[in-house]
Amino acid sequence: MALHDMGRDIATSNRQTPTLLVLSPHPDDLELSCGLLCHKAMLMGWNVHEIVLTDGAAGGNDPRIFHTEQHRQMRIAEAKRGGAQLGVESIEFLGHADSKLVRDLPSAIATVLERLELLSPLLIAFQSASDTHSDHSGTHVATMSALEQYKKEIFSLEYCFWGKDDYQNIILTHPAGMQAKESAIKEHKS
Repeated sequence: MALHDMGRDIATSNRQTPTLLVLSPHPDDLELSCGLLCHKAMLMGWNVHEIVLTDGAAGGNDPRIFHTEQHRQMRIAEAKRGGAQLGVESIEFLGHADSKLVRDLPSAIATVLERLELLSPLLIAFQSASDTHSDHSGTHVATMSALEQYKKEIFSLEYCFWGKDDYQNIILTHPAGMQAKESAIKEHKS
């Protein structure tokens, strides 16, 4: 299903306002990987929500501040500012340890399933199984496990950031969103 087709499907849907849910392993992954999708969904009147699974404390430019509360808070603030530029209405930070998500998969699965039930998204975007970063592949496993238990109709899109996936199904050309995406990425100064 192409994004432009989603607008037509809304007319036949019993949902008043469709929701896009993006599962991000780290605080900057939405902007880097799904920024155009979020911006397009926002322009189409969708609700856009993000769940960030890790605290992002092992990412950025200055390893001297990795895993500090200052760094965690900086990454959260950057994600909020960047997401707002792309139409993200709410961001939930689960706070699992960066680079160690696989240790907390049962908890992550349970939370993702709870949010699916709460938000009832029409579309969910998350990492491909081919993504080679452990938190990215962990996000894929958590999301797929939750989706197996979720009993409602949902469309899913997968993207690959680290690695190569010949079958990923997000390819979006959205010139109007490029400026918003570039601005959102620049919010991540850490």
